[in-house]
Amino acid sequence: MLEIFRTLRVLQFEWKIVAQYSLKCRPCTRAMPGSDGIGMGQDASRFATRFKVKVGLQLYKIQEDSYLLDIRKVDGEILPFMDVCSLLLSELKL
Repeated sequence: MLEIFRTLRVLQFEWKIVAQYSLKCRPCTRAMPGSDGIGMGQDASRFATRFKVKVGLQLYKIQEDSYLLDIRKVDGEILPFMDVCSLLLSELKL
């Protein structure tokens, strides 16, 4: 979960914890404190101003050291959702 939180922070997403391993998140619509607007977070902010997209993240433990991240579209259009998925997966360092 720490890696997921790190990724969301880098991409400038805001999130709400729904359950212990479940989140709802979206690209930030306002400037984050301490952000310089450079890097991947800038792309996420651009999506937030053009499209409203919300995603749900659910983490499952498959085996002892193996996890599955389920990303689902909660609200918004499909193409911005796919772009957000691409940003998340490219930034995750697993």
